[in-house]
Amino acid sequence: MKAMKLLFVITLVSFISGFSHAACPLEIVFTKSEQVLGNTRSFMVAIADVDLDGDNDVFLPNYIGPSQLWLNDGNGIFSPSQQSFNLSEVHGVAISDLNGDTYPDIFLLSHASPSKVYFNNGNGTFTEGGQDIGLGPDYPGTIVLGDVDNDGDKDAFIAYYLLPNRLWLNNGEGFFTITDTEYGGGNGGDMKLADVNGDGSLDLFITFSNQPDEIWLNDGSGNFVNSGQALGNSAGYENAVTGDVDGDGDIDFAVGNSVAGAKIWLNQNNTGTFVEAGPYFEAGTPKIELVDADLDGDLDLITVQISGGGNKLWRNDGSGVFTSLGTLFGSASVPGLACGKLDNDDDYDVVFGLIENSGGNPIYINESADTCCCVGVRGNVNASGIVDLADLSGLVSYLTGGGYVLPCSDEANVNGTGIVDLGDLSALVSYLTGGGYVLPSCPG
Repeated sequence: MKAMKLLFVITLVSFISGFSHAACPLEIVFTKSEQVLGNTRSFMVAIADVDLDGDNDVFLPNYIGPSQLWLNDGNGIFSPSQQSFNLSEVHGVAISDLNGDTYPDIFLLSHASPSKVYFNNGNGTFTEGGQDIGLGPDYPGTIVLGDVDNDGDKDAFIAYYLLPNRLWLNNGEGFFTITDTEYGGGNGGDMKLADVNGDGSLDLFITFSNQPDEIWLNDGSGNFVNSGQALGNSAGYENAVTGDVDGDGDIDFAVGNSVAGAKIWLNQNNTGTFVEAGPYFEAGTPKIELVDADLDGDLDLITVQISGGGNKLWRNDGSGVFTSLGTLFGSASVPGLACGKLDNDDDYDVVFGLIENSGGNPIYINESADTCCCVGVRGNVNASGIVDLADLSGLVSYLTGGGYVLPCSDEANVNGTGIVDLGDLSALVSYLTGGGYVLPSCPG
């Protein structure tokens, strides 16, 4: 019987193609919280559960005034910690366990003094590690952490404004030694680590001002070789984010440029070779972020304007084509942002770091809701109003990664368990083939 059902499903998928379904997408709603997190200049924002209490906290590295850790009460309400971080002109931050004790530590980049690591005491308070990392006048701009030499600890790439980018290797206890290789000249903007060629090692993406961006491939031991690719060539300064933009299972890049705007670079079959996916769009966008805002399984895009021209959300159709949903995040000038789960639901919220005296660093809480509701009985996967073979084809495509977007997850949850999985497929096959399955009623 199972074999017959499987054959039936395969036959249906082969037979039914190009079907249409009613558009009933998630309504994306972000609500600005009444709370703001300080009111000083923050070039970056870091979100992490620093006290391991099950919710995400927020760290704002402040260029003017002291940096501040904000502790979450679990509902997206934040209180400033009593921790003092004795660095000024802090430009960058990264949070991860750096000394192997499982607790997230904080790495801060300063323009006024050597950069520092602050070790977590295990309760969300921190002790300065005692190591001077580089010099303030080198102007470290951004930092990215990752285990580049596969020895089990997190190493640090730092991009400098006045020096070539450098790799600092971790000794496993959170103390770092600079390596000899120089990664580009002194105009690096941002760096990201990701395995772009599927060999299990983290490779390096570097953005530059006034010259093409570069891909450096890792040999697995932390030795990187320039791949020779030259990506883009805009005059503006840039930042980059990584993720599977087109849903093909490999890592792509999105770049924001202060002049040309946003650009998507697609990885070709997990080879580490990238091609541009269309022209630049949304000019004057130096900062961007990828986030699944509508929880449909693909990455949407946030673009911000450093000049205050409007901060927008762009919806991904699943293939890396983005459509603007408008200015959902105000029009303040935004030098920094980060996304994470901040309240007690499963969607992603956003924290923005602004210029001083801009009204404070805002939090936008994701309150998106499914505009479709389950009507009558479950099983109408494509929201057409009837349960038929097209619903089965859509569910097969969704479960096998075929790119189908569920108009209403409640309808696709045929057996009412709360999870859309193979059990729903089996139930729908049984119903459609006269196997005796009775479709459950919708809630409410």
